[in-house]
Amino acid sequence: MVTALQEILDPSRIERSRSLLADIGFDNPDLALKNLARLAGHAERAGLDLSNLPALLDDIGASADPDQALNFIERMAAVSPEPSGLLSRLSDAVPARRVAALLGGSSFLAGSLLEDPDEWIEWLSGRDLLDHARDVPAMLTDLDSRIPQGASVESVHSVLRRFHRREMVRIALRDLLGAAPLPETAGEISALAEACVRAACRTAWDFLSARHGTPRFQDDSGTWRISRFAVIGMGKLGGKELNVSSDIDLIFACSSERGDTTGVSDPDGDASGRIGNHLFFTRMAETIIRLIGAPTEDGMVFRIDTRLRPEGEKGDLVSSLRSYEIYYESWGKTWERAALIKARPIAGDASLGEEFLTLVRPFVYRKYLDFGALTEIRDMKFKIDQSLAARRAAGINIKLGTGGIREIEFLAQAFQLIYGGRDPSIRERSTVPALRAIARRGMLSSDERDALVSAYYFLRSLEHRIQFAQFRQTHDLPTGDRDLRVLARRMGYRDGPNVSAAERLMGDYRRHTKTVRTIFDHLLTLPPEGETEDLASEILHLVRGEMPKEEALDLLGRLGFSDPPAALRNLRLLTEGPPLAHYTPGARRLILQILPEALPVVLRSADPDSALARIEAFTEAMGARESFYSVLRSHPKTLDLLVTLFAGSAYLAQRLIAQPELFDLVFLEADLLSPKDAPRLRRELASLLASAASDEDQARLLRRFVREEEIRIGLRDLVLGVGTVRTGREIARVAETSLQAAADLAWSRLIGVYGRPMSPSGQPCPYAIFAAGKLGGRDMLYSSDLDLVYLYAEEGDTTGGTRKAISNREFLSKLAERIFALLGEPTGEGIAFRVDTRLRPTGSKGPVAVTLNSALRYYASEAEVWERLAMTRLRAVAGDSGLARLFLDGLSDTVYSRPPAGFREAVAAMRRKMEEEAGEAREGVNIKAGRGGIVDVEFIAQGLILEHGGSDPWLRVPNTLTALRRLRRRGHLPPAAYRDLSRAYLFLRHAENRLRIVHNISSNVLPNDPAQRRLLARRMGYPDDALGKAEDKLARDLALHTSAARRWFNEIFEVSIEESKT
Repeated sequence: MVTALQEILDPSRIERSRSLLADIGFDNPDLALKNLARLAGHAERAGLDLSNLPALLDDIGASADPDQALNFIERMAAVSPEPSGLLSRLSDAVPARRVAALLGGSSFLAGSLLEDPDEWIEWLSGRDLLDHARDVPAMLTDLDSRIPQGASVESVHSVLRRFHRREMVRIALRDLLGAAPLPETAGEISALAEACVRAACRTAWDFLSARHGTPRFQDDSGTWRISRFAVIGMGKLGGKELNVSSDIDLIFACSSERGDTTGVSDPDGDASGRIGNHLFFTRMAETIIRLIGAPTEDGMVFRIDTRLRPEGEKGDLVSSLRSYEIYYESWGKTWERAALIKARPIAGDASLGEEFLTLVRPFVYRKYLDFGALTEIRDMKFKIDQSLAARRAAGINIKLGTGGIREIEFLAQAFQLIYGGRDPSIRERSTVPALRAIARRGMLSSDERDALVSAYYFLRSLEHRIQFAQFRQTHDLPTGDRDLRVLARRMGYRDGPNVSAAERLMGDYRRHTKTVRTIFDHLLTLPPEGETEDLASEILHLVRGEMPKEEALDLLGRLGFSDPPAALRNLRLLTEGPPLAHYTPGARRLILQILPEALPVVLRSADPDSALARIEAFTEAMGARESFYSVLRSHPKTLDLLVTLFAGSAYLAQRLIAQPELFDLVFLEADLLSPKDAPRLRRELASLLASAASDEDQARLLRRFVREEEIRIGLRDLVLGVGTVRTGREIARVAETSLQAAADLAWSRLIGVYGRPMSPSGQPCPYAIFAAGKLGGRDMLYSSDLDLVYLYAEEGDTTGGTRKAISNREFLSKLAERIFALLGEPTGEGIAFRVDTRLRPTGSKGPVAVTLNSALRYYASEAEVWERLAMTRLRAVAGDSGLARLFLDGLSDTVYSRPPAGFREAVAAMRRKMEEEAGEAREGVNIKAGRGGIVDVEFIAQGLILEHGGSDPWLRVPNTLTALRRLRRRGHLPPAAYRDLSRAYLFLRHAENRLRIVHNISSNVLPNDPAQRRLLARRMGYPDDALGKAEDKLARDLALHTSAARRWFNEIFEVSIEESKT
C-alpha cells in the first residue's frame, strides 16, 4: 500500500490522511476513511492482520472510481458469511487488481458481486480467467453443461440469466484492464448473445416438438419435407459489434408456412397436439424472445428487438423465405437494404439461414452501380440531421451526434449499397473491415480510412465505458463534472499537470467527431433545398418550351450534356414531334409528364447525349408515340432499361431502333431475368429454321437468331449487370448452338449432293468440330471469333449423290466452307460469327480438315509451344462424340507430356514478341496483348496447366478463371497470385467487353482520347463523385491490375520481360 493502513486510520494524522487519499484519487476522503475503518473492523473480527492487505489501496486508487470501489469492497465484506476468506483472497495481487477495477468501473456489476461475494471472489481469482477470448463453441459447451437433459423452459431461462451475468463480468473485466481490444470485446459480447440464442432456440424446439410434433409440408412434387427454422442476427449482432448494453436485433425465417405439425402419438397411437406450421414457428420465436428478453427480478439476458422484420411491429413474427422474397421485391426500402448488410444466421437451421442470405443478396446488392439509391441515402442523412437537432438540447449523444458513430456506419453502408453489387470485396458485415475494403477499392483515401477507423474505435470504446456504469442503453456523455471525470478515468485518461483527465477526453472527442463530420459532409453532401427546387423548376420550364433558347442551352450544358444544341433539338422532337407529323395532345401531355423525371435518369447514364438522341430515334421508329409514352408512364423502370441500353451500346441501340418489334425484350423484362440454357436455345432455333425455304433463308434466320439473342444478352449485361463471366458463357452458348445447327444444315445439304463419307472398311466416316480460344473456354466476348478445328476419322470417299463421289477430305473442306457461309460470310444483314480455322495443324498452309492420326502425329512431333498452349482450351462442340473423345485422349498424351527444356523461356519469349507487336498504340493501351494484359493471365494459366496437367488431369480445363481456381487449390498458384490474377482478368475482360459492345467490333485498345476514355469509364460503371472523376478511377484501376498481372507473370515464369527487352 501507499502507506500502512494503521497510519491512515491514526486519528492524530487525520489531515495528512485526507490529503493522501485525495492524492490517490478519492473525491470524498472522509467517506473513504469511514470505509477503511469499517474494513479494518471486518479484518479484526476475522482475526486477520491488517498487513495482509498490502496492495489493495493502490489497486483501488488505480480504478476509474476509487470511492465506489472502496465502498463496494466494504459492503462485500459486510455481507460475506466468511469475511476472512474474502479479505484473504483480496490480499493476493491478482484478485485485488481485478476486483478493484471491476467495482470502480461498473456499479451495476459491483451490485452483482454483492449477491454472493465469496463465490464471485473465488471465481475472479482464477489465474487464466482473462487470458483468452471465448468464441461461440466454447460458450455453448459451457452453457450446455449447465442445462440438464429435459430442463424446463423456466429453468433454462434461469441458467441463461446467470450465465450471461457471469460472462459479462469476465468480458467487462478484460476490457477495463486493457486485456482485450475493442473488436475482441464486441466480438465476445456478440458470441455470448449468439450462444444464448442458440441454446434458447434448441430449448424452444425441444419444448414445442414434444407437445406438437415435427412441422412438415408437401413440396410441389408431393414429397413430405420437414419445415426448417432459422434465426437471423441483424444490426450489431450480425456484424459482431454488440455494445455492453445493446439490444439484439433478430428476425425469424422458416422454409414453409404451409402444412401442419405431425402431432404427438399417445399410448393408443392417436396423434394429438397438431397445429399449423406458422403457429408452431410463431411460438418458437415467442419462446426464444421470452427466454432471452423477458425481464425478471434479477434482470434479463438481452433485450430483443424484432422490428426489422417486414412491416415492423405489424408484420408476422416469422415469415417463409418466399414471403421475404415477395416483400423485398415489392416493398423493400433502402433502409431495409442497409439493415440487411449485417444479416447473419446465428441459430436454427444453418442451411436455411444461408438460403435467406442468398435470397436477399440481390435486393441488398444491386448488380448495377446503384446510384438510384443515392437520393434515398441522402434522405436518410437528412433524417439523421433532424434527429440530431431534436436531441442537441438534451446533451451530447456520441452515437447520433455530429461526427458520431452513426455517421461512420452510414458512410460505410452508403458505399456498400452503391458499389457492393458490382464489387463483392466490400460486402463486409462489420464497419471497420468494410471501411478498409472500401479504401482498398480507392473509394476512400488512406487518410480518410485511418481517420474513420481511429474515430470509430475511440467512439465505440467510449460507448462501452458509458454503458458499463449502469448497463443502460445510453449514448449520452454525462453532464456532471464528477461523472465525466470518472468516465475519462474509465477510458484510461488521468489528470496531468496542466490538464484534467476529463479535458483530455473531451479534446480527443472533439478532434475525432470534427474529422468524421468533415469526411461525412465531403462524401455525402446534399444540395441546399432551394437549389434542388430551382433546378426542378428549370427542367420543367425547359421541357415545356417556356425557356429562351440561350438559357435552355446554358442549362443543358450545366446539367452535363456535351452537345447542348443537339440535346435541345432532341428534346424538341420528343415534345413536339418532327415537322409535319401528327402529334396528338395526349402524346404531348404524357411526354411532358415523363421528361422531368426522365432527364435525371438520362443524366446519370454513361453517355447522356447518346442516350437522349437514341431515345428520340427509337420513339420515331416506334411510330405510335402516345401508346409508347403511355407504356413509359405506366412502367418507369422500362425507361431506365432503355436509357442504360442506349447509353451503353451504339450497336445494340441501332439494332433495336432498326427492329423496334424487339422492344418486347426490354418491356418484358421477366425474359431477361434468367439465362437461356442450351436445350431451350436449340428448341427455339430449330423452330425458327423450320420455316426456311432456301439456303439463303437458313443464313438469314441464323443471323436473326444470333442478333436477337445478342440483344437479349446485352440487355442482361448492361441493365441487370450479370457480369462478364456470365455474359461470356451466354454468348458462348448461343455460338455453340448456332454452330451445331449450321453443321447439321451443312451436313444434310452435302450428303444429298455427294453422299456420305465412308472409311475403306465400308463403315461411315465420322467427323468432329473442336472449339479453341474463347469459345473453347466458354468465355466469349461481343464480336469474338469462333476458333475451330475440323477433324475426320480417316481417308476415303463419299458414296455419291446427285453428283459423283468425292474424297472425304474434299467433303470436309466443303462442310467447313458451308458452315462459314452460314455463320461468317458477310451479307446485307452482317454476319452471325466470324470463323477462324488457322489453329488447325500446319495452320493456314494445310487442309482445313485433317484425319485423326494426322492430327495426333502433328501435335506429338511438330507442334510449337504456342500451339500446345492453345490446345489447353480445346473442346468438342459438334459432330461425333466418339471421334472427339479419341482425339482428346490422344492429344492429352502429347500436349500434357513433360514440357520441353526451356519451356518457360519459350513462353516468355512468345509473350515478349506479342507485346512488341502490339506496341504502344497511338490510339491507346492494348489491354489484351499489352504489358500486364489479358494474355499475361491466360499464359500463366495455360503454362501451369501444361506443367502440371500431365500428372493431374483435374487441372485440364479450358476456362481461364476455373483453371486459376484449380491451380490455387492444388497449390501450384499462391493465394495472393490467384486473388490478384483473377481480379485483373475480370477487370480487363470487363473493359474489353465494354469496348466491344459499343460498336460490335473486335477492339482491345483502351483509348487515349480523353472524351472516349471518359465514356468507357462511365460505361464500366465508374461514377464522378467526391472521390474523383470516372476516367481517373479507371486509369488507377488499370495501372493496379496490369502491374499485378505482369508482376506475377515475371515471378511465376522466373523472367523479366522488361529487362530482356533492354
